[in-house]
Amino acid sequence: MRKSLLLRLIAALMAFALIGAACGGSGDETTETTGAGSDTSTTDDVSDTGTATEPQPVDAEVASLQQTLTHGMTEHEYLAGIAVAMAVMNPDQPELFEAAAAALDENSVDLSKAIGSIYGDQAAAQFLKLWRKHIGFFVQYTQAGGEGAEAQAAKKGLDEYRADFGAFIEGATEGALPKAAVQDALKPHVDSTFTAIDAVLGKSKANPFEELYTAAGHLPGIATALTGGIAQSQGIEGDPMAPSAQLQQTLTAGFNGHEYLAGAAVAMAVMHPDQPELFEAAAAALDKNSVDLSKAVASVYGEAGGEQFLKLWRKHIGFFVAYTQAGGEGPKAAAAKKGLDEYRSDFGAFIEGATEGELPKEAVEDALKPHVESTLTAIDGVLGKAEGNPFILLKKAASHLPGVATALATAIVNQMPDKFI
Repeated sequence: MRKSLLLRLIAALMAFALIGAACGGSGDETTETTGAGSDTSTTDDVSDTGTATEPQPVDAEVASLQQTLTHGMTEHEYLAGIAVAMAVMNPDQPELFEAAAAALDENSVDLSKAIGSIYGDQAAAQFLKLWRKHIGFFVQYTQAGGEGAEAQAAKKGLDEYRADFGAFIEGATEGALPKAAVQDALKPHVDSTFTAIDAVLGKSKANPFEELYTAAGHLPGIATALTGGIAQSQGIEGDPMAPSAQLQQTLTAGFNGHEYLAGAAVAMAVMHPDQPELFEAAAAALDKNSVDLSKAVASVYGEAGGEQFLKLWRKHIGFFVAYTQAGGEGPKAAAAKKGLDEYRSDFGAFIEGATEGELPKEAVEDALKPHVESTLTAIDGVLGKAEGNPFILLKKAASHLPGVATALATAIVNQMPDKFI
């Protein structure tokens, strides 16, 4: 990997909140930075794996690694947020926090396996120990209500964690990502997570789910920088900041936000029927995510394409809401299922037309089927109609979406390669 690329990656780590805005957070900040269709994305240096006339493929090793880390890290934030919500909003039902915490720990293990696949079992174990430790400090802060000596001790512990994790990353990447840079980059992640927890605790009037979405928006930038450091230390050719890789990352993070915010909205509707404001808050964050995804589409296909996407996307969310409100049973639930089948067909036709046949309607329909079915199963889990941990069922539903992001990104890159070199 070129020295100039390494310098860019370190710069990305130091300013990752700006990069992360392309994948989540405030919807007002994504118009110019979302996706690979923006001017800044398309003028980056070409990847070492490509040529002046060939875009880097989205299945390049470096892009796949970035996607794995993006999916895992954004998932971490959402599951942590859901666990906090379960603890604070359902204090008399500790089993709900325990179920969410179990899904969160499964995510931690998944991330450690990704590290282990590169650096071996010892590094995976070291990563997992550090990662679990930092989650524990957030739990401690939540249990303390964000106030007092215990909360301050949790904050101090997270400062120490940033230093320890920075040292781990510096060692693993053989200095490609310095300890100090990692420490600095993790600070917005830690601070924004505290802000989201404070909103759940009622210490601010902010929408807790929008704060969670903002916090998750920082993680893609960290994934980009970590990918670059790993690639540098392991001799993996390619550029995680290549327009094609950034497009795939934007879609991956955006789809993750969709699944987890939808799951949070369902949980609020079912668990707190007498507090409709909780569902409305989660639904507002979910709609902000939908708007951000539509901006990613518009950055490639123009405003009309973005508007058409948004209309279809909101419609399919409405069917999930209708299914939930019907309790997953009866004619209204059946009508919602039928509507989702029709949505898959309509969305497939939209994608086929937008990509000029690069991604056929039938392929889109087939790719969306596991997403729809697994999301309905996750809803059934919250409704008590399906066996198993509802948050692990939600995690399984989210696991289908990186494949959808890859398929869509591949079709777009193949359709308009000049935009991605």
